[in-house]
Amino acid sequence: MSIKPLFFVAWLFSQIDLHQCPAADLADAVSHLEKWKGHIVSIRVRSQMTSVGETSQALRLSNVKKSVAESDWVWEDSGRFLDSMVASHDGKRSANDFQASDGKKFYATRFPSENPGSEYPANVLINAYQPGMMTSSKLDLMVMALYGQGGKSLAERLSAVPEATTTPEGLLEMDGLPLGYEGFRLVLDPSHGYLPQMLDYVDRSSGVYRHTVDEFREVETGFWFPWKGTDILNDVDVQKWEVTQVDLNTELPATLFKPKMGDETYVNDKITGKEYWYAGKPPARLVAAAKAAARPNRDLRVNDNPAIAQPERFGNWSLWLVVLGGILVSGGVWVKRRA
Repeated sequence: MSIKPLFFVAWLFSQIDLHQCPAADLADAVSHLEKWKGHIVSIRVRSQMTSVGETSQALRLSNVKKSVAESDWVWEDSGRFLDSMVASHDGKRSANDFQASDGKKFYATRFPSENPGSEYPANVLINAYQPGMMTSSKLDLMVMALYGQGGKSLAERLSAVPEATTTPEGLLEMDGLPLGYEGFRLVLDPSHGYLPQMLDYVDRSSGVYRHTVDEFREVETGFWFPWKGTDILNDVDVQKWEVTQVDLNTELPATLFKPKMGDETYVNDKITGKEYWYAGKPPARLVAAAKAAARPNRDLRVNDNPAIAQPERFGNWSLWLVVLGGILVSGGVWVKRRA
């Protein structure tokens, strides 16, 4: 493939000497990406995404000056993964999200909407882990080169691309439709292991989305990772993201892959078929609120929490219904596992 002259583009590649870029082609891209993925036993990525009212129409409409989302994402070849996020608006915590697998169980959570600052989820749903359950919503575009969607990495998907164009800057540009994305344009950077440098695509529910990597960093000799960049939605909402730490092939504790649970956490274990309060009994505040409406001397129900050595019997059946109703009303709709 003939390569056009390479030019230094200061605004985009201040860290790159483009005159030293290798010849860009699809076969070389596949080779580099497969090498990267094959090198990884585990990877943990911590990052931060920031939006400000001056450059975000969504924040202005919500009367928010600054929004920050801190993410913690882990993938291991053992099947363990983590996708966690804590968001804040103007310094006040506004949302939590946590999904994880320990390789055997998949945990999905819903945090209390009436108490977004809570450290503990209101509900935890447990399912048996199956390959393909890994989520990467917070880092979808940053890690798609390695893991992609539907269990296929970008290296695997590139085999469906008939051709690519080398830009004057030495980048590899291609149509994303063969990759399975609508209205999608992908640009790979040969000087940084053919990782995505820019992505354009159309989301039917949101609109036109552009993701740009402004800086790569070498996390190990010969292995790069996107470090800073910009996301733009419909030219009106701008988010700046930055990776704060990458841990590559390190030993990670088992506790990282299980949600913290407190007195007001209700667990639905689809593996055992049991539902229970993590603390072994309903929260005191809900019991107190329900007593006035509950009738006494009804059937007692055994709490099935396997974490409690001595199962407690709590409430009568009408009290149980009132308490459970209180949870559903105060907490909203039960979380559904993302596809």
